[in-house]
Amino acid sequence: MESRPEIEFHPKLSPRVLKVDRALYRLARKCKILYYINPVNSAVEKAKFLERYRRGKKYAPHFKYRPIPFEVSSTISELSQLDKLLDGSELGELYRRKIDELNTQLLLLNTVGDTQKFMGYSIALYGTPAHGHLADVKPLDVARIWLSAPRNTEDRCIPPVSDNPLEWTVQKDLLDEALYYGFPCSIRVKDHLSSNAAAGEQSISLRRGILYSRKESLRLKVHEVGFHLLTTFNARQHPLRIFEIGTPGYLADQEGGAIWAEEESRAITNHRLAVLGARTVGIHMAVGGACFWDVFDAMVTEHGFDEEDAYYVCERVFRGGVYTKDAIYQKGYYNVRSHVRFGLVDPYVFINGKIGIDAVPLVKALMEEEILVRPRYIPRFLQDADWIHSWKTLSATSDLHRGDAFRRQHRLAEDELAAPGFGLPDPKLVLLKP
Repeated sequence: MESRPEIEFHPKLSPRVLKVDRALYRLARKCKILYYINPVNSAVEKAKFLERYRRGKKYAPHFKYRPIPFEVSSTISELSQLDKLLDGSELGELYRRKIDELNTQLLLLNTVGDTQKFMGYSIALYGTPAHGHLADVKPLDVARIWLSAPRNTEDRCIPPVSDNPLEWTVQKDLLDEALYYGFPCSIRVKDHLSSNAAAGEQSISLRRGILYSRKESLRLKVHEVGFHLLTTFNARQHPLRIFEIGTPGYLADQEGGAIWAEEESRAITNHRLAVLGARTVGIHMAVGGACFWDVFDAMVTEHGFDEEDAYYVCERVFRGGVYTKDAIYQKGYYNVRSHVRFGLVDPYVFINGKIGIDAVPLVKALMEEEILVRPRYIPRFLQDADWIHSWKTLSATSDLHRGDAFRRQHRLAEDELAAPGFGLPDPKLVLLKP
């Protein structure tokens, strides 16, 4: 990772805030949740599970995890000492909430493998699909719409990396995107991933042994490089490192913003939305007591996923115990898109680090005080400010006629609207039942 000079003094920041900020950054970097909850024996357990499933036999994967190389209790004790250095200012309260969040994350790590305890801490961090609604919209409501939508099967033909310099690879796409923005990025290929890709501090990890579709490679450019890495490098310009590890509760809005970026970059597909919806519905089932086999069988027989996609949906749900984090995508997308759409948040402040929507007013104030700088990197889809203003205006226009009223006025039958390829040449969509 690029080195940057440590700031020991800032005329507009108290020494206590800087001390807490540096210590919290150091402790937060130890708490790499995904690293410790992604199973190291996934391939072996996948083969066992699928072999038994095809014979009609139930089998629960026995996942193994990396040991945590530090003492959780002593780290929690160190966090509690930091709390005593904070005052009651808005910035102080931001750090206090981040300390509480990190404390819960450490407790989560300390219970990996203990399903009930792990799930309890996960719910405390991320909520459940049936709760945490925004404006009466629950993540589960959105997930069910996404999961039931008609979708094409994506043709997977692009390798993550290749020894052939002329072959199209995901690695080339991602490195080209990083070069466009002008920040460093390295590509790693790993065995132990529960997703097809994951962003690090200045790297992207890809899963070994699979192929990617053309749309998926585009999505990774937009989602991982053009949003996740971009907000990281914007954050690294600031004197306070909390905007690099993320403000409390930032993750839902960070993922929601990345999904919005996929949408506005025309990289999103119904297949992608269905996978996101499936993860959330799977979490809802698991929280209600369903086992790995039950969720997998539902994904294959009821929702039309192939065994590969269904397995990784389930692995993400059950890693560590029951990990509810994937239910934040719908909540975050709805939150970010609605705030921008209705003019409640400045998107150019929101992308200035790992920032939750609720922290944007504070970040904007710190920018006005010249404690934080303006964002250096702007996502491609936000580079045309006129387009953003027009998008907001047209969004307001669309609210004049709600869908139900519009259908009644024009007497459009529900079954006609839902027909595959309505108004378009039939793309041979597979219509799945709700």
